Amino acid sequence: MPSTPYAKVLVSVDGGGPQSGGLDVDPEVNIALTAESTVGWRQQRWEIYDYPEGWTAPTGWNTASDGTIYSTAVTPDDFDLPSNDDYWGPWALRLRVNEAVDDDVSVVSSLVDESTALHVVSPSGLRKPMALESTQFCTATTRHKGWIRTQQRTFEALEAVVGVVGTWQTVLDLDFSAQPTQSLATDTDYTIDDLTWTKKNSASDRVAMALTNGTGLVVQPADAANRYDVDRNCPLLELRLNEIIPDFDPVTMGVRLWVHVSADNCAVQYDNAITAIDDGSAEYGHLHMRGFSPITTSHHLSFVTQTNNNINNLGAWVEASGAGNRVLVTQAAPVWLTKGITTMHGAYSGGWPALSALTKHALGGIGAGVEGVGSPAAADNTLWRIALGAMTYNGSAALSVTFKNVRVDYRKI
Repeated sequence: MPSTPYAKVLVSVDGGGPQSGGLDVDPEVNIALTAESTVGWRQQRWEIYDYPEGWTAPTGWNTASDGTIYSTAVTPDDFDLPSNDDYWGPWALRLRVNEAVDDDVSVVSSLVDESTALHVVSPSGLRKPMALESTQFCTATTRHKGWIRTQQRTFEALEAVVGVVGTWQTVLDLDFSAQPTQSLATDTDYTIDDLTWTKKNSASDRVAMALTNGTGLVVQPADAANRYDVDRNCPLLELRLNEIIPDFDPVTMGVRLWVHVSADNCAVQYDNAITAIDDGSAEYGHLHMRGFSPITTSHHLSFVTQTNNNINNLGAWVEASGAGNRVLVTQAAPVWLTKGITTMHGAYSGGWPALSALTKHALGGIGAGVEGVGSPAAADNTLWRIALGAMTYNGSAALSVTFKNVRVDYRKI
């Protein structure tokens, strides 16, 4: 400890213990400044000499003509840092005592302390260099870097942000069979794995849709429960994409939906397990089905994408009998266009298959599909959702479909 009098800044964050040095702090915390010792003080001046532009002096503090925010109290008033949505970066602190209040700071160095500073990181992890920064934000083993360490950490954060663009990230990987048993008998919102799912068309349940622990999501529709073209009256369970994807944008983001249909008893034409990425209307949607087509009498896969209430592209019905087609994958990149749609299928064996192990479908017209979007509603990020359900439209008396797993990946494009 230096001889008194001397200057040493201590910081308490949200009532915590006193600290010094370069401190990364959360936004919207309370900051209380104290001195390690006030013995021998005759005068003092606390200064915030660098801070985000636009931030103003807190209550009890003043602003000098050069923009320095200061207080001459022995213990200055505490203050709250703002949200980092508004201001982020360093808050550089200085304490001058006795002669150092009037003299150049280099004259009486023991009476000046600039070794403590605060830094609020931006929402994306970026940092700003600080005026007169030296080693405030260095560790014991990085002090040789000085102010350049802040620059290096900013470049690292930039790489982390830039690296996300174009890279698929998984935001949902849910095992329905691991969830508590829950009846989904009415049209309302349900909490599943801490997410808000919405049940639709309960009037078309033959038996109430239900989550069954150890089995999965079981859907048993009544006859004439349809999900094709303008008809959307079959039982569905939906999850909005903006519930799981940060800052979801259907124009600049792609979505890949993985669904594991663990069991079904599709037996006649129009019996189908339904998976979809759509906007909840009859106008826009990417529909991937597993079941019986209007022209087949064995398990097939089909895909339909719609724009402006018209079926723009109909993929050929893909013969895929047995366990090898129980994973259905729909990739829309970007979400709101018909161009760039890919569908695939594969087998689930203790986990999701590798992307390279999936069979990609040759969908008629999809690769060069219509890029028209039509209504601006298709770009509304609050409307797009994934949907799971089942349909039957040919007198099937006891269709039952079980979804065990669902996964959602996304990427910025």
